[in-house]
Amino acid sequence: MPRSREVLSHLRSNSSESYGQRLKSVFSIVVCFFVVRAAGEDRPLSSFWRPVFPTFLQEQVRESLSRIQSQVQDNQNNHLDLRGNRPTSGVRSVVTPLEDYALFSMQLGIGSLQKNLSAIIDTGSEAVLVQCGSRSRPVFDPAASQSYRQVPCISQLCLAVQQQTSNGSSQPCVNSSAACTYSLSYGDSRNSTGDFSQDVIFLNSTNSSSQAVQFRDVAFGCAHSPQGFLVDLGSLGIVGFNRGNLSLPSQLKDRLGGSKFSYCFPSQPWQPRATGVIFLGDSGLSKSKVSYTPLLDNPVTPARSQLYYVGLTSISVDGKTLAIPESAFKLDPSTGDGGTVLDSGTTFTRVVDDAYTAFRNAFAASNRSGLRKKVGAAAGFDDCYNISAGSSLPGVPEVRLSLQNNVRLELRFEHLFVPVSAAGNEVTVCLAILSSQKSGFGKINVLGNYQQSNYLVEYDNERSRVGFERADCSGAAGSFLVHSKLIAAIVLAILLNRQL
Repeated sequence: MPRSREVLSHLRSNSSESYGQRLKSVFSIVVCFFVVRAAGEDRPLSSFWRPVFPTFLQEQVRESLSRIQSQVQDNQNNHLDLRGNRPTSGVRSVVTPLEDYALFSMQLGIGSLQKNLSAIIDTGSEAVLVQCGSRSRPVFDPAASQSYRQVPCISQLCLAVQQQTSNGSSQPCVNSSAACTYSLSYGDSRNSTGDFSQDVIFLNSTNSSSQAVQFRDVAFGCAHSPQGFLVDLGSLGIVGFNRGNLSLPSQLKDRLGGSKFSYCFPSQPWQPRATGVIFLGDSGLSKSKVSYTPLLDNPVTPARSQLYYVGLTSISVDGKTLAIPESAFKLDPSTGDGGTVLDSGTTFTRVVDDAYTAFRNAFAASNRSGLRKKVGAAAGFDDCYNISAGSSLPGVPEVRLSLQNNVRLELRFEHLFVPVSAAGNEVTVCLAILSSQKSGFGKINVLGNYQQSNYLVEYDNERSRVGFERADCSGAAGSFLVHSKLIAAIVLAILLNRQL
């Protein structure tokens, strides 16, 4: 019997057990299944690598967590509440964490029969890719769509996608009547190859009409090889959201009044089964509290010229700015190396070694930290701690990332720690900020989706800026933000009123 079912069965049958003991058991269930693979064992996507959370959660455990989540409402007035908001223009869609909780996806319909599939939201890549195949497989079958057509190899669209090949050069069009093919490299040199095509796409919208919005003649890669490339990532598609001309926002900008988009990701795994939201076009939200930082250009390195570079200026711990060399954050104008990139397809934030060493030391030396039982490295992370599953989660140092134009990202417990294991009453959590060089990223800083969670992140390409605002990112599904420090108290309150 799976351990989750054993423990839940025990909780139901042992009514004489103390509430404190039951709380510890339930809290262990909450975190023990979010075991992380070694941080160096990242699967490829985009320009970078991502870690993957194995899928160990049983449905019975997930249902219990959902019941707990649904009865908790965060009352912090400084959080933007996305529930009930409807954009005046553009499209609003639900964002769903993939089963491994490492990436986020949106629903995409494609073809005249509106084949619906889950597609990864990736601001680190340009093209829209869909896994294609025969009608007998759960993928998109081009032959079944009356609106499908291949892009000619002599077209500008074909030239654009072929310029994304690994060597940055276009492939010759030998036969003017031939169809366009592509070959794109992702992460650790895995390739996606197939036919570059056009078809109608449908975006499932949560606007007032609640109907899918249709867009004709959207260009995408119909991936044929390798067959398991997208499926292995837990998805049947990738939606490129970078600044390139083939990204989805760029292709739809004339129909949506611009290439602006924004998203709000729930905190995983601290908000189990919560869903977020993505807006294409103007979100219709009040911008009074959004803080904007300029987007920077990297014209030197073609492979990274379309990424979202921002100016990270400093890191502070407990209000003290760390002594980090200015060069650690700057983009080198002569080589194109360095700088800081926002990437929704990278899970954990990476910083270069000078910044990483200073941050680790300051974090460990903080007097505000309630983390006393340091256990060293675990699951590929350098700094891990044991905490008691039966008490409130400990206080942690105040951590702030500062960007150009005085934009400040406050990192809370859910941004700083990931649970990796549980044994008895002890839960091991690890610091979720890593070294760029040690994890194979090179000399570049990457702000991953884990640290972007519970922020509304707005990409305003027309004005070359990106904005941030603290938000309840679980609101799109009608659930509520759960501050991680309250999880133990929440579970206890539920146990006092309901027997699992």
